[in-house]
Amino acid sequence: MNRIYRKLGAILDITELVEAQRQLNMSEEMLRSMTQQSPVAIGLFETEALIIKSANPAMLSIVGKNEMVIGMELEKVLPELTEQDIIRVFKQVLKSGQPYDSNDIPVFLRGNTGLENRYFNVICTPIHGADNEITGIMVMSSDFTWKHHAQIEIKAGESKFRNLIEQSPVGCSLMVGRELIIEFTNEAMIKIWGKGHSVVGKKLIEALPELMGQPYIQILENVYDSGQPYHSQSARADLKMSGIMSTFISILPIHHFLMLKKKFTEFCKWLLR
Repeated sequence: MNRIYRKLGAILDITELVEAQRQLNMSEEMLRSMTQQSPVAIGLFETEALIIKSANPAMLSIVGKNEMVIGMELEKVLPELTEQDIIRVFKQVLKSGQPYDSNDIPVFLRGNTGLENRYFNVICTPIHGADNEITGIMVMSSDFTWKHHAQIEIKAGESKFRNLIEQSPVGCSLMVGRELIIEFTNEAMIKIWGKGHSVVGKKLIEALPELMGQPYIQILENVYDSGQPYHSQSARADLKMSGIMSTFISILPIHHFLMLKKKFTEFCKWLLR
C-alpha cells in the first residue's frame, strides 16, 4: 500500500499580472467609452471584405443605420459605395499599410430623397495584429458638407464682389492683413495711383512710398484693428505720378473687409449709388 509522506507544491505570485490585466481592461473600457461619446465618426473594419467590427453613434448617424449592421460587410450595408473612390481608398490602406488623410472627399450616400452628394474629412489608418500583420482599418470621419457648400457660396460672393469693384467708376482696392497687401484693385484706382498693375501683391507703403508720413496709412491700420469703417468727405493724399507729386482730394470710404454680410451689402449699395 502506497503512502504519501510529502507534498510538493509551488506558489506563483500573479498579483502584478492580475493588476496589469485589470488596468488593460480599464483602458479598453475607457477607450470604448470615449469612442462612443466622440462627435467624430469612428469605425473599425476587418479583412478585405471590410466587415464592420464597430461603429460609434456618430458613424451610424452619418450612414443612417443602427447597430444591426455590426458584423456585416460595408458594401452590403452601403451598396452605393461600391464604385466610389472612398472604398478604393479603404482597400488601398488595408493592402499597403499606408495611412490616408484627406479633406473634402465627395461621397454619395443614400438618404430620404435618394443619393445625396456629401463631403467628408477622412482619416484612415491600418490596424496591426500581434504578428504585425494588417488585420483591418480604423476610419475617422467628419461630415463637412455644410462647409463645402458655404465655401462655394463664399467664392461666388467673392466673384460678384470683384466684378462689382471692376465695373465701378469709383476707385476701389482690396488690401489684406495689417501690412495692407494689395490683393486687388480696379482700373479707376490704378489711374488714381498712377503706378500700373505692378502694385498688386505689394504692401501699400511699398507700392506708394510717398504715403509715408501721411495720415492715410494710419487710417487704414485703424480700420483693420478696430473693424470700424472710416468715412471722409475731403480726404487728402499726395501721390507721385510720372515723377511729379500731385494732391488728390476725394470722398474716402474705407471698410474693414472681415465684415458681416449686412455690412458687405451696405458697402455694395454704396458702390452702386
